Formats: sequence, C-alpha cells, structure tokens
Amino acid sequence: MVRSMYIDALNSLESRDVELAKVVILRDRDVNRLYFYITRVIRKKVLTQILEPKTLLKLVDSRMLIRFIEEIGDEAKNAAVASIEMVSKSLEPDPRYVETVKNRINDIDEIYKNIVMKAHERSIDIAELRHLMKICSTVRDSLKHMRIRLAEKNPNFYWFTEFIKSYENIAMDVYDILSLLPFELTSAMIYE
Repeated sequence: MVRSMYIDALNSLESRDVELAKVVILRDRDVNRLYFYITRVIRKKVLTQILEPKTLLKLVDSRMLIRFIEEIGDEAKNAAVASIEMVSKSLEPDPRYVETVKNRINDIDEIYKNIVMKAHERSIDIAELRHLMKICSTVRDSLKHMRIRLAEKNPNFYWFTEFIKSYENIAMDVYDILSLLPFELTSAMIYE
C-alpha cells in the first residue's frame, strides 16, 4: 500500500491529477490504522508472554520496520499535498526536474520492491546491503542538492521543493529499513 502511495503521488504531479493525489491522502489513513493495529499486537505479545531474547529482538525490529514504513506513507501523503498545491496554483515545475525526481525515486523503488518487500524471505549479503544503503544516501543527497538550488533560484518553487523533500525523506526511511535487515554474516546468530 505504501509503495503505491509514493508512486501515485509522483504520478499525480506528472499527470496533474488532483483526484489521484487525494486518493494518496486517503490511503494514508488506512496505513496509519494498520500501523497502530500492528503496534498494539506487538505490544500485547510483549506484555502477555515470556519471550526468548531472539523472539523479542524480532518483535522490536518488526516494530521499527513498521514505523519506517508508516513514515514513508506520511511522506507520500506530504508529496500528494504538495502536488495538489502546485496543480491548484497552476505551478508547473520544469519537466527536467520532475524527470530527475522520477529517476531517483525509481532507484529507491527498485530497492523497496526487491529487498524491503521480500525481507522476510532471505537474509542479504553484507556487500549488497552496503551498496543499497549507499544508493539511498546518494538519492537523498542528489534530491537535497536539487531542492536547495531550486529554493535559492526562485521562491515560487516552494511546493515543488516540499515535494522533493518528501522523497528525500523516503530515501532515508528505506535506508533505515535496510539497516534493520539481517545480513548473512550475523543472521544465524541473531535470528536462528
């Protein structure tokens, strides 16, 4: 659900589709409800059962994981709000900038759909994990530099810079999720 939100927020800007952006905002409510439900389930398990340390660690990591995913939903909602503002004010960012944001988000999306959504299936090689975390940092830095340049260039870019900032934050949320993944060197010690 969260993945579709950040993709649809970007699509709403590209297609200037306010209704699609509004749907992203509505989906955030569902994500928040799921987040609070899962949090309550984890809390109940911790409070009502005697747990082995490895099980407790899995629950703590799961709690952190769902928090980062929920934050991605919040950032996608923020991007959708910025998209609505730009369309309603007839502000059209340079298509080259939009294309740059889209390319950076595609980099993050590849990581999200191929690693994060399949995190439960396998552990990840430490070298691959470091490489993916570097991509997240690079995407964040690239978007941040573009956002700062645009803000200095023209104050009318405010909503577009807010849009970009949401995707910077999504890149770092994916980075934080990656930091929770078990990697092959220690996964046997931690999770087995």
